[in-house]
Amino acid sequence: MPGTDADKAARLGITRPRYSDLKHGRIQKFSIDALVSFASAVGLHVHLELAA
Repeated sequence: MPGTDADKAARLGITRPRYSDLKHGRIQKFSIDALVSFASAVGLHVHLELAA
């Protein structure tokens, strides 16, 4: 995704510090719902499959 970190954060609808967490792989700080929303915002399709 091109642009500055501020541009990227704005595209995802989050703050720059939250974007920094995401950028550095600190995904435990985000809900699954938020991660799916971020993926959707950048044009990715998410498929989640759970098995017991």
